[in-house]
Amino acid sequence: MSAATEEPSPFWRSARVYALASLFGALLHVAHLAWTHLLTPEEYGRFGNLQVLFSFAIATLSLTPQPYVLAHLHTLTKDRLARNLGALFPLALAAGALAVLATTLLPAGALEVLGEGTPRWAVAGVVAAAALASGRLMAQAVAEARGRPGPAAAWIEVVDGVRPLVAFTLFFSIGLGWEARWAGLVLAHCGAGLLAVVLLRRQGWLRAPGGEAELGPTLRFVVPTLLTTLAYVAYDGGDRLVLTHFHGLGASGRYDVAYRLALLGQTVNLVLRRSFTPLFYAAYAGRRLDEARSLLLATTRRTLLFTLPLAFGLPAVLAFLPVLGEGYEGALGILPVVALGIAFWGVQTLWQQVLLAAGRASLPLYVSAAGAVLNLGLNVLLVPRFAEMGAAAATLASFVAMALAAALLARPYLKPDYLKPGDGA
Repeated sequence: MSAATEEPSPFWRSARVYALASLFGALLHVAHLAWTHLLTPEEYGRFGNLQVLFSFAIATLSLTPQPYVLAHLHTLTKDRLARNLGALFPLALAAGALAVLATTLLPAGALEVLGEGTPRWAVAGVVAAAALASGRLMAQAVAEARGRPGPAAAWIEVVDGVRPLVAFTLFFSIGLGWEARWAGLVLAHCGAGLLAVVLLRRQGWLRAPGGEAELGPTLRFVVPTLLTTLAYVAYDGGDRLVLTHFHGLGASGRYDVAYRLALLGQTVNLVLRRSFTPLFYAAYAGRRLDEARSLLLATTRRTLLFTLPLAFGLPAVLAFLPVLGEGYEGALGILPVVALGIAFWGVQTLWQQVLLAAGRASLPLYVSAAGAVLNLGLNVLLVPRFAEMGAAAATLASFVAMALAAALLARPYLKPDYLKPGDGA
């Protein structure tokens, strides 16, 4: 039986599991709409900026273990991989402790980039949650790389589904505002991270490093992927901070609503990518490059097929439904542009997997860094005049450019005569 006939069965079997699990995670998207009726755009923008900080902190403090696990599950023994992960986790905790301490020492003016009056305790809580989330990311990556979509999805979707439940409980029970959303984010990620560490240790996936842990080679792979993720945060969250600077928290809040709604398309992206990833890495590690290439091209087509209609269909539906609160009307106008950008972001993440599987962890860094520079530069040029629409256009342009660059860089590593995965890394 050919690879072309074998591939759809495990792919779509995983896709069904991830799609069903995403229904629980969709509570977070519904909550985004509900909060527009409960919070002012300024309050919405304040939490949105704190979530940008969380994304930045989790990229820095968790040491982004997912790419490392995916790339090396098929090339290292379980014992070696577990010891290397066991060496990474204490580093993540130490970095988190230092970051929380540094937050308490920052001058008040340094917090103004997140919006005037941002409390120091809120920043410290977000940083601490990001450090503890390292365990959750490791558990997710191990399950995903082993082709176990159920447990992998649980570590993502259950956390996202719990967040609004915690937040709404605090909002209606004790009258918290944006602080309730903050508490949902922090408590959900702290709890999931601690639980994941316990389970990983029991399953033997997080062992004491000892003298056999290959921390140096691990960090040589991890640091470029960490910087890649930081660059992603720069172009993913920089638009909100630029909007806050030029037009205030209200504009940032309206843009964040549109972005969160556009993430419905991102859910489709993630379902397809998570179904694709274990099959692709297994095929690439086994030198079945025809199978890997066929899977990549098919998943690229599926990503565009499923996400592009959402870019235009979702705004059309929402325009006839009273789903947004007063003051958020401008979010619908920019939603198609943001959603188109999300579709191309999904494409470039697929093609970056080729570079990681080939051991070329620095190349995604170059793509992401260039995308961050382009995105921030366009934001600075467009946001002062066009406000939220300028930020949306900058996002679309940078994601399209990154998708094209990732595809061009990845193509040589899919040729049959290329080095085996990890050679020369």
